[in-house]
Amino acid sequence: MPGAAQRFIEQTVGGVFTTREAVVTVTAAPTQLLRNDPERVGWVITNTGGTRVNIGFRESSPSAQTLPLQADGGGVSANVREDFVLPTFSVFGIVAVGTSTVHVIEIVRVSE
Repeated sequence: MPGAAQRFIEQTVGGVFTTREAVVTVTAAPTQLLRNDPERVGWVITNTGGTRVNIGFRESSPSAQTLPLQADGGGVSANVREDFVLPTFSVFGIVAVGTSTVHVIEIVRVSE
């Protein structure tokens, strides 16, 4: 039986939803954190590593066009209610030197 949060999103956006999670190692080369997905309605990305990660919406985003996620807990999120189609875009991460780890959670509508 679905809980209140699941029912709310199903009634508000329409459809049945699932959550996907991943832990991704980000390097000095652009690393894809999320692929383009028109069924995604929200995501949260948290930097769980010890190095700052910059995220952008193009693989070749200049650092001036990225969002910095501070080490050890910096995070960012997007959802369709506040950010319109932004949650559907691909997201890439990069670090200046070394590696870092990010935790990615996404909410996606599934086919019925």
